[in-house]
Amino acid sequence: MAAAGQRLAVLMLLGALLPALALRVGAVLGADFPLNDGGLFYAMTEDLRGAGFTLPWYTSYNAERIPYAYPPLGFYLAGALAALGPWSLVEVFRWLPLALNLLTVGAFYLFARAWLGATLAALLATLAFALQPRSFLWLIMGGGVTRGLGLLLAVLTLWQVYELYRRPRPRPLIFAMLCAAGVVLSHLEMAAFTAVSVVVLALFYGRHRAGLGATAMLAVGTMALSAPWWGGLLARHGPGVFLAAIGSGSEPDSWLFLLTLMWVPERWFSLIGALAVVGLLVCLATRQYFLPAWLTALYILTPRGVPNRATLPVALLFVASLAVVLPLLARGAASGPLGDWRQRFADPAVAWALGRRGVRLALLFFVLHATILGAVSARPALGALDAADRAALEWVQAHVPADSAVLVVPAEPFWGLDRLSEWLPALTGRRSVATVQGSEWLPDDEFARRRNASEALYRCAAQDAACLERWVADTGRAFTHVYVPKRASGVSSGPYAVGLRATLARDPRYALLYDGPGASIYERLP
Repeated sequence: MAAAGQRLAVLMLLGALLPALALRVGAVLGADFPLNDGGLFYAMTEDLRGAGFTLPWYTSYNAERIPYAYPPLGFYLAGALAALGPWSLVEVFRWLPLALNLLTVGAFYLFARAWLGATLAALLATLAFALQPRSFLWLIMGGGVTRGLGLLLAVLTLWQVYELYRRPRPRPLIFAMLCAAGVVLSHLEMAAFTAVSVVVLALFYGRHRAGLGATAMLAVGTMALSAPWWGGLLARHGPGVFLAAIGSGSEPDSWLFLLTLMWVPERWFSLIGALAVVGLLVCLATRQYFLPAWLTALYILTPRGVPNRATLPVALLFVASLAVVLPLLARGAASGPLGDWRQRFADPAVAWALGRRGVRLALLFFVLHATILGAVSARPALGALDAADRAALEWVQAHVPADSAVLVVPAEPFWGLDRLSEWLPALTGRRSVATVQGSEWLPDDEFARRRNASEALYRCAAQDAACLERWVADTGRAFTHVYVPKRASGVSSGPYAVGLRATLARDPRYALLYDGPGASIYERLP
């Protein structure tokens, strides 16, 4: 009976992973273009291909001499796939992030299986990870070519590091070195996440002599394997590019999410996040501090974009809560002191509990709730340029002079979702004066100025042409053409910037050049 219950539980959980797969695949199938962002990376990949896969000094993106400082492994992968296959680079940017994210779900299962020590617990953790919107939202976009690759290699690194601390051997050490170097060559945020996570793992599981030696060799090997890239970058551009990137996009208030228990911040109630809080209490009550320490270290030491990576410890905390919940639902299951809560999932009665009707209904409710939350949360972010948008951009490429400066009025208040501003330089070769992407590698806090300018320009959509003139006076960034989208993106899709377009049409300083279903484009007359 126990074996039958175990098999039934495994089959139920594998079936429950299907909605997580549907969320990801459905989002990509719902568009015929890369989701949301990726324009900067697309242009950098084209630069790399044009240079015969040797790293350029600068990227052609937006004609601003932005140093080609972004970790290039994702560009090499995307460029190689486009060169070897029958598909275009646009198709690679559409599908590669999805493939990397699905592989990350599998990699997380390997790490969870090693750390939890039970297949049932690992499947529950993988289900909780895969159903969190933050586990895929920013990773299946076009920009996931770098973000997704970095997270995949980071999770594989943690898996091998944990195995290395359990049984020090050359094989996991070599594999961890290769994966960690790949993280450094893929994404700097993921590199910081990996470094902090390895340190926390070492403090809890690698304090023995062999573990300390393995940690030192891992650090040295990672730096040595990635040195050809970062050493060459330092020789070309100096440390300023790294300092500018590190200082951009900081989130000083991220610790508030930690203190308010909003580890997976969503606009709606997250059942996974709520149960993770219960899991935190279980860990504290049983004096098993690894997960609380890991989560705290991530929020304090890697604040930028941390909710996307906090999904890993949150998924494991979710399983910790089930160590209490499942025995309560299973008659005759383990009770009494918790001890090591991970051992409870080896109890046949806990596995058999998943076969009971009440628990099946609870699991069904959980999966439906998480699926609906994922679908609703994805709507504002996982849009893409449609045919009308691309038609307007094709017109810009064909009719706007190459030395023009285009002002794209944002259709989103957050610059990271302003896909038109990012893709216009990549698809047209024209300069977009308000685009934020790429400025994190420029000196003198240029990123913060661009971000503030983008937010101010978004407010002009609800005003008149005079607002654009004030924007020029405030920012000192002149333009020759204005690109005004006709529809807002995300959940607020509908007529957009009607008043601004009306005043531009009446203003003698502007001439309407293009009026299509996606946008109106004006020339600013001398």
